[in-house]
Amino acid sequence: MSVALFVIGCGGNKTTAPSPAPGDPSPAPTPRPATLIGLTFDRPSLTGGQTATATVRLTSAAPEGGLAVGLSSSAGLLTAPASVTVPAGQASADVSIGTSITPTDTTVTLTATAGGVIQTAKIDVWAQGVLDRFEEIFGNKYLYEKVFWQMQATLRSPATSLTIIEPKSSSPAVLEPSGLMQIGPNSSQQRLELIAKPVADDTPVTISATSGGVTKTVEFVVTAPPAVRVISEPGDYVGLGKTQVQSSPGGLLGASGRALCGGRSLFFTVPAPGGGEWTFALGLPAGNTIQQGEYASLVGPTSDTSRPYFQVAINGRSCSVGTGRVVVDRVDYETTPSGRIHRFRGVFESRCENGAGLRAEISINDPQPPRQFADRCF
Repeated sequence: MSVALFVIGCGGNKTTAPSPAPGDPSPAPTPRPATLIGLTFDRPSLTGGQTATATVRLTSAAPEGGLAVGLSSSAGLLTAPASVTVPAGQASADVSIGTSITPTDTTVTLTATAGGVIQTAKIDVWAQGVLDRFEEIFGNKYLYEKVFWQMQATLRSPATSLTIIEPKSSSPAVLEPSGLMQIGPNSSQQRLELIAKPVADDTPVTISATSGGVTKTVEFVVTAPPAVRVISEPGDYVGLGKTQVQSSPGGLLGASGRALCGGRSLFFTVPAPGGGEWTFALGLPAGNTIQQGEYASLVGPTSDTSRPYFQVAINGRSCSVGTGRVVVDRVDYETTPSGRIHRFRGVFESRCENGAGLRAEISINDPQPPRQFADRCF
C-alpha cells in the first residue's frame, strides 16, 4: 500500500533573491572615513619672530563639510590657531604658525588631533639678536643696475645663537635683497647684496629688516646709471679734440663731489675713461644757492666773488682764459645746500681763448666726498 505525503506551508509564499549572474560587478565597498595621518613644518628651524607653515594630511579626501583638526603647542612662543579645517574633497591643509622672540633656543612641539588620532611635529625656534643698525655700507641713496650694492646688519651685541634676518623690499621688482642674513654665534654683523633692476624713471624703494623686536628701514631711489660724455672740438686745449664717454657704472663710483659755502659752490671730479679725472666746478656770488636752471656768461676761477664762475679741467689742464655756460637740470643735496651732493645732472660748456670749446654732459648719482678742497669755496 502506498501513502502520499503532502506538506502544506503556512505563512504565504516566500521569494528568494536571485544569485548574481556570472560577470555582474560586485557591490562597491563602503569607503573608510578620512583620518589624520601626518603633520609637518615647511622648515626645520626659524628665528623667533618669524612665521612658519604647518601642513596637516589625511589618509583620503575630507568628507562633505570638511574635517576639523585641533592644534596645540608645547610652548607659548609658538602661536597656532585652535583648529584648522581640511576642506571637503581635499586631503591636506596649510596653516600659518607664528613665533615670538625668545631669549634662548627652544624646541617646540606642535600637536594635531582629529577623531582620536594624534600627530606631532617639532621645530627649533632660535634666540634672536637685537638689531642695532641696518645700512648700505657706503651710505649710497641712489642705486642702479649692474653694480653690487651691499647692506649690513649690526646687532647690539654678539649673537648667542644663530640669528636669521629676512630683509624685505617694498618693491622687489625694482630692488631685491639676495636672500636671508644669517649671523652666527659670537658674531654681530652680516652683509647682504641688493639687486637693482632697470627702471624708466626714479623709483623710491624701502628695504626693511627686523630682529629682536627692532625694525630698521632704509630709503633708496633706484635710478638710471650715471654717465658722462665729453665732446671736444678740434683745437680745444682741454679735451684735445676728442670725444670721451664714461658709462661704466663701476668706473663712475669713483666720482666725488660736495656742495660748499652754503650751496653756492659745487665741486666734483669724475674718472676719465682713458685714465686720470675730469674736474668740474660752479660757483655763484655770496647769498646764492645753485639750483635747477641756466648759468651763462661764466668766467674761469677768479678772485672776484661778485661774479659767477666755473671750471672744466682734465688732469689739471684747463683754459688759460675761458668762458662758459652751465645748465643744471637737477641737483639734489643730502639735507641742506651745504655738504654731500646726492645727484647732479647737467651740462658744462667751456670755450678757451682761441675760440675752440667742449661740451660735457654729466649725470652723477651719490658721488663720494672729494679727497681734497673739502672746505674751500671756489
